[in-house]
Amino acid sequence: MRVVRWIATITLVAAVLATAGCAAVTGGADRSTTYRIAIEFSNVLNIPSGARVLVDGVRSGTLADVTLHGDLAVADVDVDRDVRLTKSTRAELRQETLLGDLYIALTTQRDSPTEEALVGGDRIPLSHTSPPDNVETVMLSVSEFLNGGLVGRIQTSLAEVNAALPSDKGELSALAKNATRQLIEVGQNTDRLEQIIVRGSGIVQTLADNRKTIERAFAVGPGRFGKMQEMFLSLVGLISDLRILTKPGGALLAEPTYSDLKAMLSTVDPWLIEIANSDRSLGVNAVAVRDLIARRIVPFLSGRGEIDFTQTTDLQGRASALTDVLRGIGVV
Repeated sequence: MRVVRWIATITLVAAVLATAGCAAVTGGADRSTTYRIAIEFSNVLNIPSGARVLVDGVRSGTLADVTLHGDLAVADVDVDRDVRLTKSTRAELRQETLLGDLYIALTTQRDSPTEEALVGGDRIPLSHTSPPDNVETVMLSVSEFLNGGLVGRIQTSLAEVNAALPSDKGELSALAKNATRQLIEVGQNTDRLEQIIVRGSGIVQTLADNRKTIERAFAVGPGRFGKMQEMFLSLVGLISDLRILTKPGGALLAEPTYSDLKAMLSTVDPWLIEIANSDRSLGVNAVAVRDLIARRIVPFLSGRGEIDFTQTTDLQGRASALTDVLRGIGVV
């Protein structure tokens, strides 16, 4: 029994020591001599814990942890402080042999000493990383290709194409000749196709240049179209109401009201003609009045005007009295 207890105790101590050792490895290197950066990968399949980190072929760090953020696998690595990494650093997952362990290879640009350097907490984006090209990845891709239904869909598509083609060999041959002729014509008109593509590219570029205007049109347009629809419906209602309002006026065109209305208009018609012609005679009358004032009245009042009496008719002595008055004031 004592031997069994000693064996159990030793086993428990060994397990505790192993767990502590694993925890120490998982925690990464000494943070006082390293700095930690994050690297985004699309796939880190089968990368071992504590994998090596090589910078330009030289071991300069270790893998500390791997976490999943959405569709990205983020690897936290501890890099030696005396190693300088720049913003353009690329990261790849490589292996030395066909079945060897994966490691992280970092490649820097040596001809850019002035480029900004990475510091602790920085991240290498997915655009600067490459997934592993190992046996496991190739087998996984083949498995997804075979089990994802793509082969079955291809077979179904080929069967549908065969079913759509005519069974008559002569008709099939004519169809093939027609398709060949169309392809030849397309090849002979590549300049026109190029013009179409260039013009289409210009249209797309114009749309891209006016993206804000198009977005505003799509954002504001539906509301304004709704207001226009309401306006058109209001106009339709207005026309309908006008029909009701003008309905009593139709009675004026029926007998006996029509005869009375016609007589009234025949009476008013000469007045309307005179009023219409008055604006044309107004100018002629204005000229005559201007000549009378300028040529007759003004000269008479500004000078010593004279009045010549060629004939007088004495009515009870009034003409003689008027002549004496005019002579007295110097007019005659």
